[in-house]
Amino acid sequence: MIPMFRPLSRTKALTGESPVWDDRRHCVWWIDIQGQRLIGTTMQGQDASDIPLPSMPGFVALSEDHRLVVGLEDGLWSIVPESGDFRKLADYPAVDARLRANDGKPDGLGNLYFGVMDKTGGGEPIGAILRFNAQSGIQTLFDQMVTPNAICPAPDGTGLFFADTADRSLAFASIDSATGLVTAKRTIGQFESDELPDGMVLDASGDLWLAQIGKGRVVHLDSTGTVLDYVETPVTRPTMPAFAGPELDCMVLTSQRRFLGIAQLMDQPTAGQLLVCNPSAKGAPAKRVRLLP
Repeated sequence: MIPMFRPLSRTKALTGESPVWDDRRHCVWWIDIQGQRLIGTTMQGQDASDIPLPSMPGFVALSEDHRLVVGLEDGLWSIVPESGDFRKLADYPAVDARLRANDGKPDGLGNLYFGVMDKTGGGEPIGAILRFNAQSGIQTLFDQMVTPNAICPAPDGTGLFFADTADRSLAFASIDSATGLVTAKRTIGQFESDELPDGMVLDASGDLWLAQIGKGRVVHLDSTGTVLDYVETPVTRPTMPAFAGPELDCMVLTSQRRFLGIAQLMDQPTAGQLLVCNPSAKGAPAKRVRLLP
């Protein structure tokens, strides 16, 4: 049976991104970048939380304690969604008003890997991929990037999958788990102009599931970059998949209605919504950022 995506949430985002299953609160957290909000949706399709944010978010991640971690325009912040308590965790190394966060996930050691990019739409290569450790702070792994995406660290902290959407490439970098330093890097995938790589997630077996803008699909690859299969989507601008639900046997998918014209929006009524399907794989529990008390 071919999995089919269907709407889960009625909420529509300009740019939905960064879904993550919170097994403690039993909901999917996701963001609307231009809408500047953090949304929590249950697997029954109820939007249990809709929290306004002070600037554009780039990602949301879980922490080891009761907090969430959100990348905003001016740095990393923690938030307790039940109380609305915001606390700044760190500033970005480069103080540049053109930057905002984009895409991020932690490894199994509690380190957070995330990108920053030019938010003006100018496409300047001022972006970077950074690593946050609560004790040592933020370090830069890669710079001179346009749109860092598909950021997926290996669970043991020894590697990092990532893409720069602008050059349509997917890469893997070997990481020293103790220091965070990059020891090697290789390209494992190169895509066509209508296959722009966006968000990605690893499944329980270590395979990759990558959203592609343009083609309107999620591509299933093994860890070497070999394409195994595709899941078509009802939207042309899918942004990031994630595994969700108590058994992690559902795939949720954020999407974008920004940049779509009137005719496209009429043809894609679910654009911007959180979508869900039942794929042929299961996910692993989302890793959590380790924060100081």
